[in-house]
Amino acid sequence: MLYRIEPGQLCIHSLINLINDENFSYITSAETDGWLCWTEKEQFQQWMDSSSEFQHWIFNNIGSRFKQVIERFANHAFVPVENRLAGLLIEKMGNDQVVKIKQSELAIELGTAREIVSRHLSRWQKQGLLVTNRGEIIISDIDAMLAMAL
Repeated sequence: MLYRIEPGQLCIHSLINLINDENFSYITSAETDGWLCWTEKEQFQQWMDSSSEFQHWIFNNIGSRFKQVIERFANHAFVPVENRLAGLLIEKMGNDQVVKIKQSELAIELGTAREIVSRHLSRWQKQGLLVTNRGEIIISDIDAMLAMAL
């Protein structure tokens, strides 16, 4: 997973297609219900030519998205999977210290194999840091998880 699109944001891949006359293919998935807006290249170009506010919004979105993608690449390049997994569990943990997610979904989000996620979770369960159940992970030692995430 490269990035998430929040309300009011643009998909950088779609924007590249509109600006560069390229057909850049990618796979998207929705985590929640929502809606999206699409425009033809001609209409997009008219808005770019006629509205400085629209241009400003586009450029702000591009800058934010590049920052997000670069941070994600940097994390993949320089932060071990173990630390990223701990951080992701903390991020997705509810008030009840439960993370409702499958190991395969964690692996996809981290850009690694499910077996690697499973290996870390098994080790942490043996250490008493968490408990794994089908489709959920219960964090037993939040302090240890936070220490690994930092």
